[in-house]
Amino acid sequence: IGYPARFVNTPSLLPGAQYAHLERDLSAPKRPTGPTFTGRHPLPSAAAFAATLARWGFTSSSRVVAYDQGNGAFAARLWWLLRARGHDAVQLLDGGYAAWLAAGYSVDAVLPRLAPGVVTPREFAGVDRVQKWQPGSPHGRLR
Repeated sequence: IGYPARFVNTPSLLPGAQYAHLERDLSAPKRPTGPTFTGRHPLPSAAAFAATLARWGFTSSSRVVAYDQGNGAFAARLWWLLRARGHDAVQLLDGGYAAWLAAGYSVDAVLPRLAPGVVTPREFAGVDRVQKWQPGSPHGRLR
């Protein structure tokens, strides 16, 4: 599972990889203003993330290697989401997509077709939910 080179002339990804889109797969819809402001990339709900994992053919025995073609921020987000839901078999590809190419490894131009799985939603461990936003101080106050 990674963030392959989708925005260059020839789409390519590591063999067997699934495409993870930051806003569609790794975030919830944002609400940019008002009392329900969520920020740029709010966490997906446990149910939405489970549905994404199921679409990718993920199972509890899946080994995931996350990568991206940038500085690793998107890959790190996927790593954290999986770890926070209790999945330990996830690693980051050191150097990402560029390191893979530099090492001379092959890439694929098509996503593999995997049978959708059944993934039970799990809340993210270690996440505090903000219950109420209170404006008043220069930065507001969270409760």
